[in-house]
Amino acid sequence: MVASPTIPVDFSARELDGAIRLDSQRTTQFIIDYGIQLSSGASVRVSDGEATALGVLEWRSAAWVAKALKWEPE
Repeated sequence: MVASPTIPVDFSARELDGAIRLDSQRTTQFIIDYGIQLSSGASVRVSDGEATALGVLEWRSAAWVAKALKWEPE
């Protein structure tokens, strides 16, 4: 179960394997404002305002990403 709020992301900010980078200014500010603690292996819900997905956090290349996304039905 995801305990934190849904994090706003830009789904076009993808890694080659499809993981979504959580490094945009908007995303970073949201994480700070809500005091969200990120940790590898934690579940996270991300959304661009139109689509929402569940993923698993991973730290890579000096940035957090949400990987193995499972899209939620609208």
